[in-house]
Amino acid sequence: MSKILKLLVIFTASTVCGSVQATTPISGITTFNGPESTAAFGPANGAGLFAGNVSGYDFRVVTSSAEAIGIYVGDLAWGTGNGVQYYQNSGNAVNLTRFTVSSNGGEDFNLKGFGVSLTTMNGTDTSVNVVVLGYLDGSQVGTFSRTLSLSNGSVQLLEPFDVSGTAGFNLIDEFRIEPGIGSQIGYLGIDNLHAVNFVPEPSSCSLLLGLGLLRGRRRN
Repeated sequence: MSKILKLLVIFTASTVCGSVQATTPISGITTFNGPESTAAFGPANGAGLFAGNVSGYDFRVVTSSAEAIGIYVGDLAWGTGNGVQYYQNSGNAVNLTRFTVSSNGGEDFNLKGFGVSLTTMNGTDTSVNVVVLGYLDGSQVGTFSRTLSLSNGSVQLLEPFDVSGTAGFNLIDEFRIEPGIGSQIGYLGIDNLHAVNFVPEPSSCSLLLGLGLLRGRRRN
């Protein structure tokens, strides 16, 4: 590879990579205590509604209906402090299929836990089963479930979900929160997201840069 071609490869990779900078979440507890905002708004059926780079995390909410919802950063129900939540502006419950969280930079990570606030589709429910699924490269690797007691179909406080002792969550690239069999969720928010050991995957940008440098060294 000539020096001119090597420099062209490095310049191209640097330009492309510099324009697609991703954000890695902090290693520890993310509280989402920034300004209140609308991260995304629209229908969430089908592929779901996506909100990118919220304090370093990406969120995708999938519901069973085409009714428009919002993914919001703000105070969760019951005054539990800012978190990330979905709901319908008129206050109608919208049936959740899954609530997915991943790192904006695509890193693998170790999930320790998070807090949940939710309501069900039925205001008379006294309990709800919530399932947390860990995924790595598209394959399910971890499962955790918990049944919560409700008052008038709602969790009154931020309920902690501790998965640190559950096999399969120490190396994932996303996790999903879903209603368990026989349960329905109409509103959900999370806060105090605790994750550590973020490990970036080799990107096409870094491989392209490495190729340019390596080929240049071999020719010199």
